Amino acid sequence: MRDGLQLALTRRGPTVDVVATGEQGLTHVHEDTCDVVLDPMLPGMDGFEVCPRIRSLGDLPIIMLTARCSDDRPHPAGGP
Repeated sequence: MRDGLQLALTRRGPTVDVVATGEQGLTHVHEDTCDVVLDPMLPGMDGFEVCPRIRSLGDLPIIMLTARCSDDRPHPAGGP
Protein backbone atom coordinates (compact mmCIF):
# COMPACT_ATOMS: atom_id res chain seq x y z
CA MET A 1 0.00 0.00 0.00
CA ARG A 2 2.84 2.38 0.89
CA ASP A 3 4.53 1.95 -2.50
CA GLY A 4 1.26 2.45 -4.40
CA LEU A 5 0.47 5.62 -2.48
CA GLN A 6 3.95 6.97 -3.09
CA LEU A 7 3.63 6.29 -6.81
CA ALA A 8 0.20 7.93 -7.02
CA LEU A 9 1.29 11.04 -5.13
CA THR A 10 4.56 11.38 -7.03
CA ARG A 11 2.68 11.35 -10.35
CA ARG A 12 0.92 14.53 -9.18
CA GLY A 13 4.26 16.31 -8.80
CA PRO A 14 5.18 16.55 -5.11
CA THR A 15 8.25 15.04 -3.56
CA VAL A 16 7.19 12.12 -1.37
CA ASP A 17 9.32 10.79 1.49
CA VAL A 18 8.31 7.32 2.64
CA VAL A 19 9.34 5.84 5.98
CA ALA A 20 8.51 2.54 7.66
CA THR A 21 8.20 3.50 11.34
CA GLY A 22 6.80 6.30 13.46
CA GLU A 23 10.24 7.14 14.78
CA GLN A 24 11.57 7.56 11.24
CA GLY A 25 8.57 9.70 10.38
CA LEU A 26 9.32 12.13 13.20
CA THR A 27 12.87 12.60 11.95
CA HIS A 28 11.60 13.34 8.41
CA VAL A 29 9.10 16.07 9.37
CA HIS A 30 10.69 19.50 8.91
CA GLU A 31 9.69 23.08 8.15
CA ASP A 32 9.38 22.35 4.40
CA THR A 33 6.93 19.47 4.94
CA CYS A 34 3.55 20.27 3.38
CA ASP A 35 1.38 17.31 4.42
CA VAL A 36 1.70 14.08 6.37
CA VAL A 37 -0.07 10.79 5.71
CA LEU A 38 0.05 8.54 8.79
CA ASP A 39 -0.91 4.92 9.28
CA PRO A 40 -2.22 4.25 12.79
CA MET A 41 -0.68 0.76 12.57
CA LEU A 42 2.96 1.82 12.17
CA PRO A 43 5.39 -0.52 13.91
CA GLY A 44 7.05 0.79 17.06
CA MET A 45 5.59 4.23 17.70
CA ASP A 46 2.18 4.01 16.04
CA GLY A 47 0.38 6.78 14.16
CA PHE A 48 -1.71 7.66 17.23
CA GLU A 49 1.52 8.45 19.11
CA VAL A 50 3.21 10.21 16.20
CA CYS A 51 0.27 12.53 15.40
CA PRO A 52 0.37 14.69 18.58
CA ARG A 53 4.15 14.95 18.34
CA ILE A 54 3.87 16.30 14.80
CA ARG A 55 1.06 18.62 15.93
CA SER A 56 3.39 20.07 18.57
CA LEU A 57 5.74 21.19 15.76
CA GLY A 58 3.11 23.36 14.08
CA ASP A 59 -0.15 23.38 12.18
CA LEU A 60 0.72 20.71 9.63
CA PRO A 61 -2.11 18.89 7.76
CA ILE A 62 -2.21 15.21 8.74
CA ILE A 63 -4.22 12.49 7.02
CA MET A 64 -4.71 9.22 8.90
CA LEU A 65 -4.91 6.42 6.34
CA THR A 66 -5.21 2.77 7.27
CA ALA A 67 -6.44 -0.63 6.20
CA ARG A 68 -8.05 -1.14 9.62
CA CYS A 69 -11.80 -1.63 9.61
CA SER A 70 -12.37 -0.15 13.09
CA ASP A 71 -10.65 1.74 15.87
CA ASP A 72 -11.12 0.42 19.38
CA ARG A 73 -8.94 3.13 20.92
CA PRO A 74 -10.60 6.17 22.54
CA HIS A 75 -10.46 9.42 20.59
CA PRO A 76 -7.61 11.58 22.01
CA ALA A 77 -9.85 14.65 22.25
CA GLY A 78 -12.65 12.72 23.92
CA GLY A 79 -14.91 12.87 20.85
CA PRO A 80 -16.27 10.12 18.62
